[in-house]
Formats: sequence, C-alpha cells, structure tokens
Amino acid sequence: MLYSYITVTNDVSETGIKAPVLLKENQLSHYAQRAGTFKKARILDYLETIFPGRSRAISCLTEQMPDTGCRKIREFKKRRECFCFSENLLNNHEIVEAVWVFDGDRIEQVHQLDFSKLAWESVQDDDDLFFKRIRHYMFVLNKGFLPVEYIKKASR
Repeated sequence: MLYSYITVTNDVSETGIKAPVLLKENQLSHYAQRAGTFKKARILDYLETIFPGRSRAISCLTEQMPDTGCRKIREFKKRRECFCFSENLLNNHEIVEAVWVFDGDRIEQVHQLDFSKLAWESVQDDDDLFFKRIRHYMFVLNKGFLPVEYIKKASR
C-alpha cells in the first residue's frame, strides 16, 4: 500500500486526491514561499520547474508515519488524514503518467518503488521541509487526480 496525507478538511471521499493543478489558489499557500508568489498560475509554473508534470502530481509514502516523539511529525499528522491506495496503480497508465522519487537531494523518474524502511528518526523538530529527509514518491496523474474508487481511508 501507498499512503497520502491530505489536509483536514478535505473532500477526498467525494472527489479523489487532487494534484495542485486542480486545487484552489488558497489551497496552494504552502508552496508560496518556494514559488515566491501566492498566484496559482505562477505556483504551477514553479512546480513544473521541479520535474515535468509536477503540477499534476500527488505525493505518497511507502509506509504510514509512525507515532513518535518528534513534534514535527506529530503536528503534521494531527492536521491531516491518511488515505491509502495500492502500489499496483503504478501500472495503470490511464491514470498514472509517471512516478518520481524524492530521496534526499536525488529526484528522478522511476519504474519501481523501494519499500525498505523509511528514516523517520532523521526528522528533527525544527525541520522546515522534513520530507527532504524521507524518501517519497510523486505520482504524475494524467487528469490531475486519483479517483475515489482507488482510495480508502487508512486505518491506524
């Protein structure tokens, strides 16, 4: 299974998991500092500089975030719901155009996923972008969303 954390309140159960291209401008504010703007069009342009299709991509992990003493992880989890979907989606080319891995400074397109244990202990309370420390994947979606029928709420 793959796991995606979506900000509470969301409409994932009704509309699926949406990539930035389908979000409203006010839902993109966490990209504003990196993009240097709050304007949706410019944020999407910025995202496309990271890799082709980034504005149509959703992030996922190969395991759920642990219960931990790390404040940064606890706060992240507290503000989000966890949804899961099968890794077999990788082979559904009607939905998934490409998959990219982010692993430290390495960003590259991949055709297989690495399910080895993630380095949660490397996350520090003062991390700004702690996902830089944790290997995660970006699924570029042809239509910019993962349909409801592929998603379920992750149990904990």
